[in-house]
Amino acid sequence: MPKNVKIVGLFFNFVYKLLDIFFINFMPITKSAKKRVRQVKIRNSRNKIISLRVKKDIKKLLESLAKKDKKKSQDLFKICQKDLVIASNHGLLKKNKVSRKISSLNKKIKSI
Repeated sequence: MPKNVKIVGLFFNFVYKLLDIFFINFMPITKSAKKRVRQVKIRNSRNKIISLRVKKDIKKLLESLAKKDKKKSQDLFKICQKDLVIASNHGLLKKNKVSRKISSLNKKIKSI
């Protein structure tokens, strides 16, 4: 990697850290507001991880369905089902959407 590209990357990383510090330390004034900012940051990162895991697992399941691998698809379906329910419990997906998604994936597995 060229030296100037690395320097630019380090610069942007530094700027993002400064912005993060600025908005966390100076925006909220009261103690409770600062706590809310911390809580939101933690929840956002947790929700991001959960939603990315759901998308990744569904993608893997659809790939195994395309290869017509029923055994692997059933194993991945159990994982997907669990992750979808977790996403529903965290409020990332609505209950009916999760139900529809599980049903449609199960239908695709049975059609193999």
